[in-house]
Amino acid sequence: FLRDNPDQVDLALKAALYATSEIQRLCAENGIDWIFVYLPSAFDLPLPDVAALRAHLKEALKIADADFEIVNRLADRLLGSLRERGVGVLDLRPVFGAESQALYWSDMHINLHGQAVVAKALLPRVDALIEDRATRHAEAAHAARK
Repeated sequence: FLRDNPDQVDLALKAALYATSEIQRLCAENGIDWIFVYLPSAFDLPLPDVAALRAHLKEALKIADADFEIVNRLADRLLGSLRERGVGVLDLRPVFGAESQALYWSDMHINLHGQAVVAKALLPRVDALIEDRATRHAEAAHAARK
């Protein structure tokens, strides 16, 4: 779709940035820590477990590897904008790209191993937010006692 409608790329980015700005606003208003996790589709990377299906799609839809990269470039722009806004970002593309074991079920949803990979990558970020929140709470309590 984006290959055939390149004018929609900027519109898609604008919509994603609007949606994420609303999430960021709501989190800030409610004291919620937020980490944006970019979860790649099975086709964002040339993963071995979906190579046959990717090849079939390339042939059937007459698309090239470069066409798959349109979404990655869009993701790069989105993640860059989020970082500029101070949002914590976890891009799972490099994490998934380093995996040799299948990450997706045949229906293209993340399988159990994929879920474990996500959790392992996300846990240090969550732990850091919890520690930071505890430190801020302790500092506020100390300041209130003075």
